[in-house]
Amino acid sequence: MAKNPYGWMWGSLGCSCCDGLGPEVCVLVYPTAASSKGVAGTIAWNNVGRVTVKDLSDASTASALTNAQTADTIQASGYTFSLPSDATITRVNTIVTLRQNSDLPEGTFVGFSGFNSDVVFAGVHYSGTMGGTWGGFDADYTLLYSGTMPPVADVNAGASLEVSFNPVSIQAGHSTQGSIDAIALQVCYRRPA
Repeated sequence: MAKNPYGWMWGSLGCSCCDGLGPEVCVLVYPTAASSKGVAGTIAWNNVGRVTVKDLSDASTASALTNAQTADTIQASGYTFSLPSDATITRVNTIVTLRQNSDLPEGTFVGFSGFNSDVVFAGVHYSGTMGGTWGGFDADYTLLYSGTMPPVADVNAGASLEVSFNPVSIQAGHSTQGSIDAIALQVCYRRPA
């Protein structure tokens, strides 16, 4: 590996700067089980176990959602990691693959107005939020976490999460069928260079 006059090195896997850590590596896993939580006043999910794999086989709301209605919270568990013990966690993300069916004209879909996720590592909760409008087909939406990252031992102990949804915001007189292909959990880390 070559070294330049400024004190940092470069190689095939990226550069290693003065913090002594190597390049970031991200691991994406899917749950082994999922269920509809049953929150009062929400629309339940059919076939919610389908969110355990990204395969275009969707979980969908039991009925179409009209303006200001919300889908039930999805609980997912069995996220299993095996990260190196010397890793430093840099990011934790929930990635939801959304698909939707709507009676709105193409290009005018408004859909869910956002969602929230609560991830649990070894009994400690880490929350993330994605605001704004989601739309489109087969699109991945990422919830970014900030603050203190979990220790590697807690991540390797396994994780569970809940994804809750904001009420839909769509044109009056229309409806949308909530449809989700998969809910993945991504953990990124760096190791000593």
